[in-house]
Amino acid sequence: MNCYHPIFCFTSEGDCLAAELRAGNVHSSDGVLDVTKPLVERYREWFRLFWFRGGVAFAKPEVYEYCENRRISYFIRLPMNEILKELIAEDLNRPMGRPPKSGVKVRVFDIRYQARSWSRERRVVCKIAWHYDELFPWVHHDQFKAFCR
Repeated sequence: MNCYHPIFCFTSEGDCLAAELRAGNVHSSDGVLDVTKPLVERYREWFRLFWFRGGVAFAKPEVYEYCENRRISYFIRLPMNEILKELIAEDLNRPMGRPPKSGVKVRVFDIRYQARSWSRERRVVCKIAWHYDELFPWVHHDQFKAFCR
């Protein structure tokens, strides 16, 4: 029996642009640029606004630098780590007052952060969502860089 670790690339509408089956023993981030570079080069000129969005597997310095060197706006989810937890610790306290009618209180803010593997500091957007019926918040960290044309 063979196991595979696939990687997929989709448009924002959900159309699959690429799919690759990799060996089941590779890391999620192995080969992400090999799959995405040809797509970026092919489709970038077709769109006035071109954004690159990726999950944690794309959270690699070479992906950030690839996008920055081509002035591509990107949104890439970051894995949680102890340093990020410390930077947002005071924002993790449950908010005061009644919960909103939606049942979710959301706080979005940005911080400056540099991981050891990065060549420089970058902007990280944090989203903390408190759901009225849950004990702990949902925390999202996304590496964000926007370029204006």
